[in-house]
Amino acid sequence: MENNSKILIIGATGFVGKFMVEASVKAGHSTFALVRESTLSDSSKSSIIQTFKTLGVNLLLGDINDHQSLVKAIKKVDVVISMVSHKQLQDQYNIISAIKEAGNVKRFFPSEFGHDVDRTHTVNEGQELFDRKAKLRRTIEAEGIPHTYVVANFFTGHFLPTLSELHWIKTPLDKVVILGDGNIKVVLNTEEDVATYTIRSVDDPRTLNKILYVRPPGNTVSHNDLVSLWEKHHCETLKRVYVSEEKVLKYIEESSYPINMGLSICHSAYVKGDHTNYEIKPSFGFEASMLYPDVKYTSLDEFFHHNDACTPFYLNQLITVNDGDCFLKSALKRIELRHAPPASRTSKSGLRRAPPATFAADRTAACTSSEPHIEVRFAACTSKGDIHDHQSLVKAIKKVDVVISTVNHRHLQDQYKIISAIKEAGNVKRFFPSEFGNDVDRTHAVNEGHELLDKKVKLRRAIEAEGIPRTYVVANFSTGHFLPTLSELRSIKTPLDKVVILGDGNTNESSYPINTGLSICHSAYVKGDHTNYEIKPSFGFEASMLYPDVKYTTLDEFFHHNDSCTPFYLNQLITVNDV
Repeated sequence: MENNSKILIIGATGFVGKFMVEASVKAGHSTFALVRESTLSDSSKSSIIQTFKTLGVNLLLGDINDHQSLVKAIKKVDVVISMVSHKQLQDQYNIISAIKEAGNVKRFFPSEFGHDVDRTHTVNEGQELFDRKAKLRRTIEAEGIPHTYVVANFFTGHFLPTLSELHWIKTPLDKVVILGDGNIKVVLNTEEDVATYTIRSVDDPRTLNKILYVRPPGNTVSHNDLVSLWEKHHCETLKRVYVSEEKVLKYIEESSYPINMGLSICHSAYVKGDHTNYEIKPSFGFEASMLYPDVKYTSLDEFFHHNDACTPFYLNQLITVNDGDCFLKSALKRIELRHAPPASRTSKSGLRRAPPATFAADRTAACTSSEPHIEVRFAACTSKGDIHDHQSLVKAIKKVDVVISTVNHRHLQDQYKIISAIKEAGNVKRFFPSEFGNDVDRTHAVNEGHELLDKKVKLRRAIEAEGIPRTYVVANFSTGHFLPTLSELRSIKTPLDKVVILGDGNTNESSYPINTGLSICHSAYVKGDHTNYEIKPSFGFEASMLYPDVKYTTLDEFFHHNDSCTPFYLNQLITVNDV
């Protein structure tokens, strides 16, 4: 173990990065993670950071765009593994420059972990993405930097929850979309297995300046095979909807970013067969499960068996782009999970496998259990449904007494469908429409903000006209959105030792969505619409007065609990730089 290389992981707190850290520690490597100060203050990353500390990971403050901090971090290690997302691919030239200056790196793993970009036939945005990766490869080679490229193809966390169905193609829940004829072989691997194989290769001379392909036989299947495997584990049959290559190419041509890029990559894999249509030769690479036969990888059959066979995995976990505020959903989920069985896999060190955006309120999962419960991966396991499918919505509503909507502002109009379903169901004792902001009947907003609040006002009147029992929740601003920047508008860039305070709130010169944000902030900070009226029993009550036994978090406690040593005007959303 003492001879193991010291490893620096950049993008360690990202979707796959955290598993790379765990695998490195587990293999006995001295493990370092480059983290920004803003990451340390990001409440969504706090559990990951704490786990890293528990594992003994060395946290190095730095930034991929800060050359000196990057060189300083690299000089402490032997191996550098980049896990930055595709949006930060170009920033890896900064890593190359720092590696050259440091002069001590024995191996560099650039952020790949997808297709072999030198052996892929993509079109449109997908080709542009792969071209950027290919150019990065050529630069690494030209600079003489020792390297290994890892080709892992598709991750199970992204593709299996939907049976590789495209997230943007909506189909009934008893159907699955298949590109081409469904007989082309593709490769899917768990994030943990990819991390394990990557770490195994860091000190292996056979993989130096080669490509490590993670293509185990148990995870190489056709789309048809994948659906059949799911059907075997769920005792249910799905109707397969096949899309010809001609139509796929037409969709790509007519779509805009990022849909065209996703379609292009899927076309490359499922139609052109770019995961498996070439032989891996020792002249350029090796297959991981052949190099390391002692590593027990998770086969797709085992994955389905282990991951909640009662839950339909063709449900689109990414449909939460239609849902309301994720901070609110997270809080609701934490409350409900007290009565729920654990569902998502957790590693021994405590790192959760849950993929990003795993709340799904628009399409709820069907469970074979007779008792409804909250399910970690999909938030609620009650009945299949969609806000746009009237019958499924009515069916779901008939099972409950109270309906709470948390759809976001882009889908406010869809709540008229909920109203219609509630009327038909006839059993609802209380409806909470998606509000949770300003009191829209007592707000003086301008521009786009006024238009947004008008939509909520009209919805209130419709609910009242239909005689639906309801409660409107006015929560004003959520700390998760506003405190990390001291309520400073993210669209206004200022030096880090200053904070912007609104005075005139002029929104006329800005375009959407900046004008909406400015308008709402103008309403609150300039017009005082959070507090410039008295709450009267004739129309409402204040929550802390009604429920004095509830211990709420004061702002003083919030700052004390959330790393008060860190400037909260730093933008916590900067973590989109990670995978």
